[in-house]
Amino acid sequence: MHVADLDGVSFADGNGWRATVTVAVHDADGAPVPDATVTVSGWLDGAYWRTETCTTDGEGQCSLTTPKIHHRKTSATATVDDVTHVTFTYQPTDNYDPDCDSDGTTGTVSRPW
Repeated sequence: MHVADLDGVSFADGNGWRATVTVAVHDADGAPVPDATVTVSGWLDGAYWRTETCTTDGEGQCSLTTPKIHHRKTSATATVDDVTHVTFTYQPTDNYDPDCDSDGTTGTVSRPW
């Protein structure tokens, strides 16, 4: 299995902002992989921030939303560190992003203004 898409969006939240990252996981045949645990580490303006996990749904997707980010921070970067599943083995070299807005492993989200 591999990351088949990594997308991020940002939105204003009071005097700060938040970012949501959505990860899609597929098997070698391109079918969505439900119940995979995705581990994502986050970086704000190049400084390590935190690690979170999410579990893919029936469409092989899961999303993570940051807590409020200070308005002075200009970007948030998410890196998929690992994907685990009871049946499939994670093959990070197969990661890709059909939208070309990430490399399938790491994606950066800019603040919304």
